[in-house]
Amino acid sequence: MSTERSTNSPAAHPWKGRVAFVSGAASGIGFGLARVLASRGVRVAMSDVRREALDSACARLAAEGADVAPFVLDVADRAAFYATADAVEQRFGKVHYVFNNAGVGEVGTPLDQVPDRVFDWVIDVNLRGVFNGIKAFVPKLRRHGEGGHVVNVSSMAALVPDPGWHQGVYAATKMAVTALSLDLRLALAGTGIEVSILYPGLVRTDIAANVGALRPVAYDMPPETPALLAAADMPPETAAEIVLRGMERRAPLIVTHPLMWPVVAQFHDQVRAAFEAAP
Repeated sequence: MSTERSTNSPAAHPWKGRVAFVSGAASGIGFGLARVLASRGVRVAMSDVRREALDSACARLAAEGADVAPFVLDVADRAAFYATADAVEQRFGKVHYVFNNAGVGEVGTPLDQVPDRVFDWVIDVNLRGVFNGIKAFVPKLRRHGEGGHVVNVSSMAALVPDPGWHQGVYAATKMAVTALSLDLRLALAGTGIEVSILYPGLVRTDIAANVGALRPVAYDMPPETPALLAAADMPPETAAEIVLRGMERRAPLIVTHPLMWPVVAQFHDQVRAAFEAAP
């Protein structure tokens, strides 16, 4: 895929008055996106599987003057996603921006020891959830013909495989988000609907606590995890600003932590070396 600017609609995002759907919006990057979008005059449909956290997040933004509404949703449930997309359209009208952000982490368990239920859960949320979001909303964006933007949230783990963290299941889903997004971008070429992939690094989120509460099988967090999470010094709103700037320049790939490039480059150097060594 070319990293050059898309040839879709040349107009800059007008933001104000448009409608966005954000999954996983009760906390972390999802909440940051909702807040920053609202600050630009976007009306935001916020979804999350955690009802109380979602209601609290919506109340916070409404108190700041945002036009937001909560939609409780398990993104792995395709029928529920379709119904939610219809409900969002009924509440707000035409949807222009879709952020498939909801995701769960899985680190610390050697792959051969990951419980079957946990594997299925991570696949369902991180991969099936993105596909469901595409299927639920993209036809609506096509139908109104006013253009729009789909942002699918991957992870730096998709660019820097790190087996030392035993994050194979998580990284696999995030790599798959890239494949889905590239194909979606091809499918939507010329429609005025952009597609971007977000590769966030260490952003300050509640993912560890959320995973602990939602994971179908209890587990002990790896001892290194608290130190890793403590290193996440980027506020979600900062990450959200980076995303919106990337959308404005129609970037197919958006990263939050450019200083990670040398680590990513090391892996790609291995890929290049493999090609050079091939017969």
